[in-house]
Amino acid sequence: MSELLQVVYASAPANQVIIHTLEFKNVDSETVRICADYVDHELTLETSEVVTFESSQFDHQLPSKDTGGNQSLAFVLPNVDGAVQRWIDDALQGEEQVIVTYRAYLASDPSTPAEPPVVMTLVGASFAGAVVQLKASYFDLLNTAWPRLRYTSDFSPAIKYL
Repeated sequence: MSELLQVVYASAPANQVIIHTLEFKNVDSETVRICADYVDHELTLETSEVVTFESSQFDHQLPSKDTGGNQSLAFVLPNVDGAVQRWIDDALQGEEQVIVTYRAYLASDPSTPAEPPVVMTLVGASFAGAVVQLKASYFDLLNTAWPRLRYTSDFSPAIKYL
């Protein structure tokens, strides 16, 4: 986390505004980028690529910093139309996972995220009228296989003859 972002969190100066962004990436469809503001923003990703985040209003709850096995990001998107609902349904039912990336920028410095991005996988959604509640999760320690390398017939073809 940058020193300036720590100052903003601690004292909330009037001349500094945090721009919260979400990026939804799916192999089967285009990448969707939104920011919690009333105007679109051109921001630079950590890969030095300049992209446009479309204005949207969303509320989010960052994962807790604890030793729990499953940490998740919850967010709510209001005024969602049918096309977005279909995109979310198709993404959740598809074979490929949807990657959700949360980034925080300072309005005074759009050239880089103010803290490292939080990359998660979309795990669930619920719709209530025009509002969608989404949940993304990362590093599910409780459900992680051990040992991670599984000896199956795909990995070791001769194992089926044992």
